[in-house]
Amino acid sequence: MIYTIYESATGKIVCVSNYKPDRVHAYLEEGQAAYEGEVDTSVFDRIVDGVPVAAVRTFNPQMLARTLRDLALQGSDWTQGADSPLSDAAKTAWRTYRQELRDFPTVVTSCQTETEVEALMPIKPRIT
Repeated sequence: MIYTIYESATGKIVCVSNYKPDRVHAYLEEGQAAYEGEVDTSVFDRIVDGVPVAAVRTFNPQMLARTLRDLALQGSDWTQGADSPLSDAAKTAWRTYRQELRDFPTVVTSCQTETEVEALMPIKPRIT
């Protein structure tokens, strides 16, 4: 049987694991309790009054921008290599785009939604 172990005082989830029902309490440390069942820790961060409670996530536009930027930079690394098949003009356009990506997290500070952040994402040059 799968159990979710949590701190009794705070409800903070400690672990999710498989235990024999008659032995789960032997594994609890002082101040811990067991919830029968698996709790998805990507959604829930604590257990209150025996009920999983969803984690409160705040929107961070700069964190999203950094994630998008990092993926885009990684996907365009090939454009800057000495063995890149691009013309010098194309390499310059891609270099400019990559700088815009590096600056991107500073542009989105007032965004309130993912859509707003994505709308400000620099547009990659056409491959030439």
